[in-house]
Amino acid sequence: MAVLRVENLTLEIPGRRLLDNISFDLERGESIAIMRPSGAGKTSLINCVCGIVKPTSGRIWLVDSEVTLQTAPKRAASRLANVGYLFQFGELLPEISVLENVALPLKLRGVPWDDAERRAAHQLETVGLANRGRDNPDVLSGGEVQRVAVSRAMVTEPALILADEPTGALDEENSSRVCDLIFSLATTFGAAVVVGTHNPEVASRAHRSVILRDGRIDARARIGVPS
Repeated sequence: MAVLRVENLTLEIPGRRLLDNISFDLERGESIAIMRPSGAGKTSLINCVCGIVKPTSGRIWLVDSEVTLQTAPKRAASRLANVGYLFQFGELLPEISVLENVALPLKLRGVPWDDAERRAAHQLETVGLANRGRDNPDVLSGGEVQRVAVSRAMVTEPALILADEPTGALDEENSSRVCDLIFSLATTFGAAVVVGTHNPEVASRAHRSVILRDGRIDARARIGVPS
């Protein structure tokens, strides 16, 4: 069964259709890049998939539940249980340490704090930041922030990783390193991965890539590059 299934997804705001009849499936261990040079389409699609935004019409299944039939609290619970989210700028909480940022999703799920910290420390070790756990996020470089964000997204071992322009604020070297981490989540950990990006080099890392044009998937512009 697909981890993610999107069927005839449409999202409208007054005077504009952001998404128009989008459909695709994503299995465990598979990655897809959603490309659009500019505009709100990529972020709108990601926000619909994780239940932050409710679409105008269409259906979304996440793991074994139909997200589009759930109430807002149930969508939030499903998101916490099944989704790891990566933002363009990491969005770490500055008031707490790096280790506490990574452990936070576990704490929100009711994991005892000692166990959450142990698992968070392990995740930081996997991204080469084992020695930065007690630091505050404001002393990290941009690349380190995104590596911490990858750790936070993965610490609950979610079925689905959503990444919205995760390398948009990084230089070429750090972009490549973060891409390696993100796409390894599919190949190594078996997560399904959706990446919204304007960068063809990032998109080429995914198993499949599609281009959004006027809110639709442009079948003529599919650029899938199997890995």
